[in-house]
Amino acid sequence: MPRDGNTPAFRLAHHGALIAISVVFALPLIWMISTSLKPVEQTLADPPTFVPRATVEMAIDQAQANVQRLEVEGLSGTERHERAVSRLEALQAGDAPVDIVATLAQQAADNYVGTTATTPDGMQVEVTRGVWTDPVIDFPLYLRNTLIIAFLSVTGMVISSAVVAYGFSRVQWRLRGPLFILVLATMM
Repeated sequence: MPRDGNTPAFRLAHHGALIAISVVFALPLIWMISTSLKPVEQTLADPPTFVPRATVEMAIDQAQANVQRLEVEGLSGTERHERAVSRLEALQAGDAPVDIVATLAQQAADNYVGTTATTPDGMQVEVTRGVWTDPVIDFPLYLRNTLIIAFLSVTGMVISSAVVAYGFSRVQWRLRGPLFILVLATMM
């Protein structure tokens, strides 16, 4: 006969509670990733949504940018340029379906490469463009310093914790129990 804590019902309830707690703790991370993939207009939307929405306007803007890029590259009149122009015209006329995955993927790439976006009140916002090249804020230096400090802190903690753990586990000495509790309390 199984013990009280080892019954299938207990294990199911235990795992259900752990999954529920994990979801609650993961929500801020999911929200942050979702928001980073949205255009500015959708990040300020009320009510907020978890999933970015591809809109026809986004698809038209991307098609226009594609046509302009091809013209700047000197590819006007080519078959590729003609396909891009016909796609833009079809989107503007409402005859072409919006490729939701491609539209959202392009928007996510724009968010991380850097573009300017317009907020609902008409303000232009620069998105992530100058992070690496800003003359005032030396982000690469700050990132390097952060990584160095983090690496040294983790390395020091691992080494010192191993030494302290050895002392608590293998060496018998007075006040070992109360000091062990104190060490655990400072770590929590």
